[in-house]
Amino acid sequence: MHTHFYRLSELPLRFVKTLEAAKLFLLPSLFLFIANYCNSIALDRIGISLTYTSKCGIPLITVLFTLLLDGVAALPSKATLLSLLPIAIGIGAASWNSPTFEVFGFAAAIISTTSQAALNVISKRVMRKTGIKGAEAQRAMVFVALGIALLMAGTNSVGERLREWKEYGTSIRGSVDEVEEDTDTSDLVQSVSPSHPPLWLTALAIFAYHM
Repeated sequence: MHTHFYRLSELPLRFVKTLEAAKLFLLPSLFLFIANYCNSIALDRIGISLTYTSKCGIPLITVLFTLLLDGVAALPSKATLLSLLPIAIGIGAASWNSPTFEVFGFAAAIISTTSQAALNVISKRVMRKTGIKGAEAQRAMVFVALGIALLMAGTNSVGERLREWKEYGTSIRGSVDEVEEDTDTSDLVQSVSPSHPPLWLTALAIFAYHM
């Protein structure tokens, strides 16, 4: 019992450390968010098989980023580089004439793959520079990515709610003019009421996904 209370007492200090580390991991956190966001779009548009087949290109793109940022000396051995050829061929073969292929969805998958590779390279550089590694670095990146996701979800929810209530008001005014005096308007109000989930539920869903 005392051990649990001791761990709880460490939470404020851990939160402060995470907040300080988050400032150093802004760029990797952005790549983390883009990778997850575009991955969700790709799953919705082209399905699991093609999305995660595209993700096999992460090692190939990671090597390209390493070459651009650190030069030839930082590249792995020739045998390792040759092992990337079957990956590239396999991705092309799986993507060619796929029944679920769609340009927008496949582009989202490639952006997600590229962002994941950039996350791998940039986060390691930041870790070496700051000395922050492991779970502490992961918490910092998730903290920033979660903040971006909540901001986008909140903005989208507010915009959708305003649009729905505008349409709701317009439909009510138009329907009231046509409805007869003895008609119960409660059914009408219920039928045109906004069906968007509450903001708090959206926030909890995003929080659970990232945690």
